[in-house]
Amino acid sequence: MLSAETEILPVKDALRSGYLVLTQGAGAPVQFNTWDSTPLLEILIVLSTVIVILNIRNVISLLPMLLDCLIHWRGCLNIESSVRSIRARDIVAASLILPFCLICSRYGIICDPAVGNIRSLLITSGVFLLWIIVRIALTHIIRPPRRSRDTWASAASSVYSFFVMATMFAMFVCFIMVFLHYDEISIRKAILIIITFFYAVAVIRKAQILGSAYGGLSIILYLCALEIVPTGLLIAGCSLL
Repeated sequence: MLSAETEILPVKDALRSGYLVLTQGAGAPVQFNTWDSTPLLEILIVLSTVIVILNIRNVISLLPMLLDCLIHWRGCLNIESSVRSIRARDIVAASLILPFCLICSRYGIICDPAVGNIRSLLITSGVFLLWIIVRIALTHIIRPPRRSRDTWASAASSVYSFFVMATMFAMFVCFIMVFLHYDEISIRKAILIIITFFYAVAVIRKAQILGSAYGGLSIILYLCALEIVPTGLLIAGCSLL
């Protein structure tokens, strides 16, 4: 129940960014976060946690090679040269799609969470999966010379290694910042910085891999087709949401 001293704010001031804000006298505003209050979201959060735990062994086995990808572009080729490493990396990447979409939905990376919990998650997942589909389609549509097909395949799939690192690091940073009671705007900025950093490194490594088999003009054209087009569509779609 509300006490007689509780100040009732106008609706436009009380509801801000998905929060109900009540001020009591001169005290600090009380915020009620309802993003994870629905049973479906709670089930998905638990499911994503279980998925991550089940893949810890694969993550640990891949960790040295993933870190090598950050240091040198040949580290990406080391993963692509082993069928076992590729399978483990792809399994981990696929298992991290749900946690990644949950984090992006929770902190409004792709879609404003004010549209609703489930709707925000659906839009975020749809946009992200569309981005993946466009990338895969362009990779198969554009056919490089036969002599460099292996290099092309390695460059195209190397982004999944950086997706694994970005998602795992974002989850770790979110946990630490929530534990330390950082505000949601700071957490959102941290996630954006992490995603931007790993994506930028992924593009640089892809250019270096392609540079081992193609000329400068071909590298630019391939990067435009594989990166600028799908990422441009992603950014344009986010701006319309």
